[in-house]
Amino acid sequence: MFCREIRPLADGGTHPVTAAVAGPGEQQFVTTLKDEKPLEEAGDLALHQPRGQTAMVVAISQSQQRIVGWSFALPTDVGVWSLYHFRPATFDIRPSTSTATDQPEHTP
Repeated sequence: MFCREIRPLADGGTHPVTAAVAGPGEQQFVTTLKDEKPLEEAGDLALHQPRGQTAMVVAISQSQQRIVGWSFALPTDVGVWSLYHFRPATFDIRPSTSTATDQPEHTP
């Protein structure tokens, strides 16, 4: 439910839905999140913590009703956490300020 919808290509492959179209799973999830008070708001963005998810937050564009990022914090040891942030590649509402270096290619 947290991922982009996938649709088939003519050649039998798949690709993510384009930025212009939210799939039904994303629409339902955004609607559920918007029923709750956000943890924080800044401009068009609202940061939500889904009910029952103590280590996850989701950023929503309020004007476009789309998920623009989600983050997880996972304990790896006593007092030690790993933080993960995901941002859909097909939808971005502002330029990245990332200083990340090139990532190695992933081959499934």
